[in-house]
Amino acid sequence: KNVGIGYQAAYTANGDENTAIGYNALVDATTGNRNTALGSSAGENFTTGDDNVAIGRAALYTATTISDTVAVGKNALYAMTTGTENTAIGYEAGAAVTTGVANTFIGYVSGDANTTGGYNTALGSSTLSANTTGDKNTALGYGALLSATTASFNTAIGAFAGDALTTGAQNTYVGLQAGSSATTSNNNVAVGFQSMLSMTTGTRNTAVGAISLDAATEANDNTAFGYGALSANTTGTGNTAVGSYAGDNITTGNYNTT
Repeated sequence: KNVGIGYQAAYTANGDENTAIGYNALVDATTGNRNTALGSSAGENFTTGDDNVAIGRAALYTATTISDTVAVGKNALYAMTTGTENTAIGYEAGAAVTTGVANTFIGYVSGDANTTGGYNTALGSSTLSANTTGDKNTALGYGALLSATTASFNTAIGAFAGDALTTGAQNTYVGLQAGSSATTSNNNVAVGFQSMLSMTTGTRNTAVGAISLDAATEANDNTAFGYGALSANTTGTGNTAVGSYAGDNITTGNYNTT
């Protein structure tokens, strides 16, 4: 019940309903079932497991005992060994994943440095491309969470949203370049074009509206709602501003309400 087309394709396959097309595709498969490999060396080291799809040169190349995994693109999930329920679509998407679980990487080099991080979702070219062991991150848009390495529990939606974040946690960035300077910030919410644009290490800030809190760098516990709200604040703490340009004259002041 197996199909092998190409030099040594499905050469040792003893399972059922496997399809291998290409040089050495599924060459070492022994007891796996319902696996599909298309491309030179696709799934070459695979031995046991069910319901996997590898399309592209060396996709799922290192995988041995995985199941329920999809890799589409050259070197997609190349280093995967025993991880499960991963999906990678795009050139070298998830290429370094070894034992990570339930990741979804879609786009050119999306999640390509991820090794053991799990439950991450990245959609867009270069999204989460530096992540190694971070968990439960969501990145949608070109370069979103681009620099995150061990950061966890972050959500970034929009091109370059949160793209400088490395190890921060529990941040939400929505909009083009929202929170794009943040490096180790925690517990921030930025929604809107370039909202919280300059923030690097500040924590517990909320900015909703285009360019709101966009000059703040190390500020903490500020709340800005409205276009340009608290837009001049740099290091002020505990300020609340509601409305278009509200509090835009505050630079380093603390605990103001406007």
